[in-house]
Amino acid sequence: MTYRDEILNVVRDLVRDRPTRQFTLAEVISGMQARGSTCKVQTIRTYVSNMMCVNAPPQRRKHYEDVERIGPGRYRLL
Repeated sequence: MTYRDEILNVVRDLVRDRPTRQFTLAEVISGMQARGSTCKVQTIRTYVSNMMCVNAPPQRRKHYEDVERIGPGRYRLL
């Protein structure tokens, strides 16, 4: 399982009962740590805010359209 897969699993669990599908980066970090993930906090931040975010500035890395930034530290699962 990739870090992206781990993050998406946590996010899906977080938003399961939320009609807006919104979550915070802090919730994802806490969820990953609670599951015993080996993913470092900075890596989680990079994935959510950059690699997985549809409205992040383009980078040379892989880019996925999994989440949308809706405010500082706040995201919505697409």
